[in-house]
Amino acid sequence: MKSLISVLGVLLMVSISTSNEYFSSTSSLVTLLQTERYILELLKDYVEGVDQHLDVIKKFINDRILVGEKNMEEYVSNPIHAYNLMKRMTVDLQAVEASTQVMASPEYVPSMHHIRSISPLPTDGDLQGAADALVRLLDTYKLNMSAMIRGIIRSSGRFPSFEAHEQLTARDCLFLGKHSFNQGLYDYAIDWFEAALTKANEEGNRTVSPEEIQLFLSIAISIHNEVPLEIDDKETTWKTVPVPFSDRNYMSYERNFKPVFFVDNLDPVIEKEQFNRLCRGEHLRPLEWDKDLKCRYFNGHHPYLLIQPIKLEEKSHKPYIVQLHDVISDQEIQRLKNISQVTLHRSSHYGISGEFEASLMRTSASSWLTKENDPVIVKLDHRVAMITGLATKYSNEEAEAYQVANYGIGGHYVPHQDHLQSAGMNASMFQGFEYRAGDRIATWMFYLSDVEAGGATAFTYAGTVVWPKKGSAAFWWNLKRNGEGDEMTRHGACPVLHGSKWAH
Repeated sequence: MKSLISVLGVLLMVSISTSNEYFSSTSSLVTLLQTERYILELLKDYVEGVDQHLDVIKKFINDRILVGEKNMEEYVSNPIHAYNLMKRMTVDLQAVEASTQVMASPEYVPSMHHIRSISPLPTDGDLQGAADALVRLLDTYKLNMSAMIRGIIRSSGRFPSFEAHEQLTARDCLFLGKHSFNQGLYDYAIDWFEAALTKANEEGNRTVSPEEIQLFLSIAISIHNEVPLEIDDKETTWKTVPVPFSDRNYMSYERNFKPVFFVDNLDPVIEKEQFNRLCRGEHLRPLEWDKDLKCRYFNGHHPYLLIQPIKLEEKSHKPYIVQLHDVISDQEIQRLKNISQVTLHRSSHYGISGEFEASLMRTSASSWLTKENDPVIVKLDHRVAMITGLATKYSNEEAEAYQVANYGIGGHYVPHQDHLQSAGMNASMFQGFEYRAGDRIATWMFYLSDVEAGGATAFTYAGTVVWPKKGSAAFWWNLKRNGEGDEMTRHGACPVLHGSKWAH
């Protein structure tokens, strides 16, 4: 039998900086996949001498596809894989622990407690976050649900299909239907429950009974039929249609949609639909707005750039939004990832109160890089200053510290403004750094990875999109010339459909 101590030692090394909110970044999911591999090693050793209660443990072992070290990030880039990983390490692992408790092994049970003490495993909240992400991806990208259940990610937009090595079970479909129902996505809830019935029949009712599914399906249909009678369609965020279930028309989601731009307060329902369409790659802006946009060389604000100009792609003139290409090297990108990896934690955002808070409005992990003496930070500070003409020193309170973000399962950030005058905030609410440095004049964002599908930066009021391209950067002005916040810069991070998104 292999040494449990040596395995636990490796676990300690790979998990020392891991947050227990695994669903928020692909980086933590890779660590979780490594943890799962070590637990499998423990279980393989353990079952050698055990004759009873083995069915649950063997299923945990035999149903897994062991992922090689080099392929881990590729594995967790698929949302079906990521969801199933979260389920294995919560629900399935709890069943394994229950079986081992019955056997009361002095070798295994204390070791599992030790693993949990040094390497926080996912919680039920993580599994719910993963389920929320799948529902979000389904809604945003209009995924084909029947294909999704079979492990195929197929959208109606610009993206190719992606196939997972695993499928969803009837129990998974029921679980996702409940999540859809709780979010008011009643049409999707009904579809999930119907899919659960079909899948349960295929499985021989192995994971869930038809009676349990039918109960939730009946409730969802009843609520679906009542909501349109109770709530005005324009004022609700319910995802349903104003006809009974038996007459519902899937094309009703497309009814009479007209994009709206350059208004001070866009209706939240219209903005959400506009955001989703932009994320799918739909072109919403009138063509005459784009006829003068150019790709050109830009000499910035330094003589050096006369010799090596920047490749600049205009995305919008009002507000002014551009994407600059090949402005950071692969070596610099890797260095940023390396120094941020240790301190990645759940991302937060400004709440209405002016305090930072974490919520499902923003699902990613981030790290603030405040050590300006690192050579890569010094280089990037100088480069951004040459290109923009803006002062960039964090130590002089000329700019914020660099923030590296990694987006996990369906990782996204709902539409927002970067200037602090939004959300009812004013100068009297600023404190600390913001009070001394003032509002955010502009935003510069490096893209540190390509994203296979999704992950764009969508400007809902301006109707334009910046697609992540490794080595490029997006830039826009947050404030008008008079110092007021420009509401037209409102933007959001589209959910990552497949791949891993790193931004800085």
